[in-house]
Amino acid sequence: EERDFAVLGDISLDRDFRGRGISKELFKFINAYIENNDFFAFVMPTPIASRGLSSTGWVMLDRFVSYVLIFDPAEKLNPYLCTRKLSSLLGRLYRTALYHYLSTRKIENISLQCTDSLDSSLDTLWGNFPKKDIVLGDRSLLSLHLRYTDHPNFRFSLARFMKGRSLIGYIVYRNDGNICRVYDFIADNENEICSMLFLFLKHQIKNQD
Repeated sequence: EERDFAVLGDISLDRDFRGRGISKELFKFINAYIENNDFFAFVMPTPIASRGLSSTGWVMLDRFVSYVLIFDPAEKLNPYLCTRKLSSLLGRLYRTALYHYLSTRKIENISLQCTDSLDSSLDTLWGNFPKKDIVLGDRSLLSLHLRYTDHPNFRFSLARFMKGRSLIGYIVYRNDGNICRVYDFIADNENEICSMLFLFLKHQIKNQD
């Protein structure tokens, strides 16, 4: 039996209007719409949004787990070693070994371009992307601008994966000190996802040295 499935996307409320119960009323309105249309629905909220959702009947079924790759273990090693120089040296050796491991991956005809701007090629990729039988939020150029270009607090970068002159995937990310956070990742061919990740990780390690 086919049924509609709703995905609750971005949740945002102006700082000046927080603490007045507005978000709770918004969630109640969403609940009524879902119930009246017989939807299933899910959301991956922030801790603050979770409190409002829980107070209006939403139930946590599972926790979201982030995947983490350590680029430089020096800070983690500091408490266990006698000097920072030693932990720094071991961290550098680790990064070098990781970079060489990533370099052993045979990657054919895919190149990486990093930029801070979005263009119409993203819309072309999204238009051609197969969307049947998967749960996926809008990745049109307009939506990406709203999410990332116009973000009031953070500046995001775009890693573009090219095959010849064609865009075949991208990663939206933000470098925060020595931490790289990935916010969006899309590829038109799942068989090339690992190659894209290897290229991106090599780029990040090289830039941190």
